[in-house]
Amino acid sequence: MILNNEWKSFLNDELHKDYYIKLQIFIDNEYKTKIIFPKYNEIFRAFNLLSPKKVKVIIVGQDPYHGQNQANGLAFSVCDKCKIPHHYLIFLKSYMKILAVIFRHAGILLNGLMKVYYL
Repeated sequence: MILNNEWKSFLNDELHKDYYIKLQIFIDNEYKTKIIFPKYNEIFRAFNLLSPKKVKVIIVGQDPYHGQNQANGLAFSVCDKCKIPHHYLIFLKSYMKILAVIFRHAGILLNGLMKVYYL
C-alpha cells in the first residue's frame, strides 16, 4: 500500500506495529492471489490527495464495485471512462434527496441553533 511521505511520517508509529505488519502481509497476499479492487497502488489514494493536517475525521467503509477498473481508491467514485454502476446511481439519487432536505431545513436549523446558543 502506497502512502506519500507526509502520511508515512504521520502514521509512522502505526506502520511499525505488529498488527499493521500482519495486515500488510495479508493484503499483499490477497492481491497476489485474488482479483481485488481498487488497484494496489490506489488503496490509499484518498489519503495521498490531501495533507493529514487537513483531516478532521476518517470514515472507513467499502464500496461494492463489481467491474474491472471501476474502483479508483475514492469512496463513491468511479474512473472517468467507466459507466456509472447502477448501485452507485441509486446511492446518488438517495443522497441528493437527503441533501435537499438538509438544505431546505438548514435555515430553520441554524436559526434554532443560534437561539439555543444565545439563551
